[in-house]
Amino acid sequence: MNAYVTGEFDASLPSSDLPMAAVFGFENREVDFERTADTIYQEGALAGQGGPTNSLAGGYNVKELFGELSIPIAEGRDGIDSMTVDLGVRFSDYSTSGNETTYKAALDYNVTADWKIRASYNRAVRAPNVGELFAATSIGLWGGTDPCAGDTPEFTAAQCANTGVSSSQYGNIDANPASQYNGLFGGNTELQPEVADTYTFGVVANPMDNFNFTADYWIIEIEEVIGTLGASNTLRLCGLTGDAVYCNNVNRAPSGSLWRGNDGFVRATNINVGSEEYSGVDINANYTLEDVLGGTITARMNGSYYLEKYADSVGEDCAGLINSNCFPQPDWRHSLTMTYTPDDIWTAQVKWRYFGGVDYNETTDQLLLGKGIGSQSYLDVVGTFEVNENTSVLVGINNILDKEPPLVGGSISTNANTVAGFYDTLGRYVHASVTFRF
Repeated sequence: MNAYVTGEFDASLPSSDLPMAAVFGFENREVDFERTADTIYQEGALAGQGGPTNSLAGGYNVKELFGELSIPIAEGRDGIDSMTVDLGVRFSDYSTSGNETTYKAALDYNVTADWKIRASYNRAVRAPNVGELFAATSIGLWGGTDPCAGDTPEFTAAQCANTGVSSSQYGNIDANPASQYNGLFGGNTELQPEVADTYTFGVVANPMDNFNFTADYWIIEIEEVIGTLGASNTLRLCGLTGDAVYCNNVNRAPSGSLWRGNDGFVRATNINVGSEEYSGVDINANYTLEDVLGGTITARMNGSYYLEKYADSVGEDCAGLINSNCFPQPDWRHSLTMTYTPDDIWTAQVKWRYFGGVDYNETTDQLLLGKGIGSQSYLDVVGTFEVNENTSVLVGINNILDKEPPLVGGSISTNANTVAGFYDTLGRYVHASVTFRF
């Protein structure tokens, strides 16, 4: 339920001829979610399921008051084509975690009609969702390694003793050949919202009629991050430090195993794990060439350069890294799309997707030892055809060169010894669609 009033004031700053404008409102939202698991899921009887999937039900309510104010500063002056400041505030009352306030300030400065400077600050909040709050605690699987398993464990006997390994068990605990171990996962109704401060500064430019670009520098600082310390991270920190904060969450089976049966596991339920900081530069550019071979060629590039990706729960900057705690984050990645439009009947498009290389700084995975993952490039093609005014056909091929995904080994893969869902895992992929308009 949402209600608001908006309009312009009969007032403006002395430096501007434009009136100030505002919006004020109230919103009430109720979020409810329910998932009913059948017997097979509840028993964890599916191959590879790793543990039971329980039913989930829960919800929350939030009441909010909000307001925004747009203030024209000046326009039509030397060095100022137009300048506007936008302010906003929102008061939120969550039934699960109490009151939170968010606010923003943004500057939009058109130096000329072709050059703009923009900057903003935002205080943002993300309240925990239903799954993070109410998911039942249950056994599941996490991918990685047990540093105390195998004939020659990575950890010393003293370090493994911190994790619950006896002297007789040391060197006699089997490693899981699938690099999967038991974890105890679930929700937490005591979670607090994540709170973030975000800063952006950018330039928007149209230096030529057929060329424009944007470049934005951004910083995101998050406190009270909702997540887990990670089962693998918890296990390693327990062995290295012996701290009860970590070791109380490691429960080995009588045999010392963390994967045979369900007696051994690492607890990794949801908590507010600390802070994270991200920073980088986003670049977008568009270029158009007309009257080329009887048509128009358009080039569009979207790129992002990561400067920092740091999390307290990981304890290192993951920009440009992959390891047991760092999902692969290339310093640079982009997509470049070239579109040729000869007429209104058909168009052809070629896209280049590029992922920069990432380094590997651990010693447990032989596939990546000392080399990491090299840069990856994928080429896609798409053709669209207008059959008539009501029907169009699209045919495309992703990863046309059938490039295979990089193999990373079981300990840091998401599936099938690779990082599925990030790098292309299917190889060449053909797709088509037909659209009817009525």
